Amino acid sequence: MAFWFTLSAFSQEKPKTPLLTKKITMGTSWFSGNIERFDFRIGGDLSHVDSAYEFNLNLNYLYSETDLRVKNREYNGGVKWDYRPLDRISPFLMVSGYSNTFKGIGLRWSGLIGAKYRIWKTESSEYSFSAALQGDLERFASAGWQEDIFAIDKKKIRLSLRPKIRQKLGPITLDHVTFYQPALDDFSDYRILSRTGLSTKITPNIQFGLSYDYEIQTVTPVPGIKKEDHTVMANVTVKF
Repeated sequence: MAFWFTLSAFSQEKPKTPLLTKKITMGTSWFSGNIERFDFRIGGDLSHVDSAYEFNLNLNYLYSETDLRVKNREYNGGVKWDYRPLDRISPFLMVSGYSNTFKGIGLRWSGLIGAKYRIWKTESSEYSFSAALQGDLERFASAGWQEDIFAIDKKKIRLSLRPKIRQKLGPITLDHVTFYQPALDDFSDYRILSRTGLSTKITPNIQFGLSYDYEIQTVTPVPGIKKEDHTVMANVTVKF
């Protein structure tokens, strides 16, 4: 399990007219599962949204050290492009990178091509579903601090299915998203990544949120890696 407190700053939410938006996130977290320690994390997000397309670039870094020894280090980031994001059906392309040797991943490159289907949208709610083909290029690493000892390289094609909801409940907003990613050659090899969050505005420019993340991988990269990870996060978002 992980506890994460963040402070975020960005220009504003999705605009109705073309606009470049920015977000910076800083925080600490506490993990249990494959990692048992406190961490420092920082992330940045840059995006452009209009009726024609949506572009997003995000980068995130997590680091922990105890007694001059690295205990956790994670890099992840990605680029995503959506065509006509406000339409009922919106195709997208995405490329992402991920590395955390404490979870057995020396480096994972992922490329996705798919489409989002907007099921329902009102001023107080939005429900959508997306499906994509995902290609992974992975280099597995020995679990723990010996990050230079690599195991094997692996290529995998996965199906990525994602339901997503946003529902306002008075002053509280409920968000939920789940990714189900089975391997096409073996459906018993799958990953599930899920996040459920509640948020509320403290002032017009400050928002407080709580969320819970759950991750499972039925086939672990290398011996010594646990199949499940849990994360509990608290965050404060400041808009200006």
